[in-house]
Amino acid sequence: MSTTRCDETSRTSPLALWRYGHDYLRVAGELCAKHSIRPAESQAPYHLAAQGIEFALLAFLRARGASMESLRRQIAHSLSIAFAQCEALGLPALPAPWRPAIREIAACHREGQFVHLPAAEDAFADIDTLVEAGVWVLDRVALNAPYPVDPDVWRQVATQLRA
Repeated sequence: MSTTRCDETSRTSPLALWRYGHDYLRVAGELCAKHSIRPAESQAPYHLAAQGIEFALLAFLRARGASMESLRRQIAHSLSIAFAQCEALGLPALPAPWRPAIREIAACHREGQFVHLPAAEDAFADIDTLVEAGVWVLDRVALNAPYPVDPDVWRQVATQLRA
């Protein structure tokens, strides 16, 4: 199966990346809401949340005109670099309550792999802070969409994610 240039453009549009971010964050939140998962048993919720945040940041950057080629080359899955580039292009600073969780997950979300997130043996995965931070980024993308989109559609999708 080959990918055409048109497919790639559609697949990496700001709206497509926004949707990927939304879906990954929703699945991470639902996984932890339905199951008590110890980080020692599965890192999947953290990996999903980190990937969702990355897609949200990429959506912001693509909406500001960045090409996927430049994002792949410059960011290489680094949440820290992605946040810095987003802030340089107008994303407000991430609210303080979420910064420690983002720093912690950013150290694990690397090019080519997700590195184990250390956690207390008796702890359960706490994804809420990461999902909230990701939704906050998605909201900033929606508020500044570079193309005509009904704001009610964005709000409805964001509300579904929070539910």
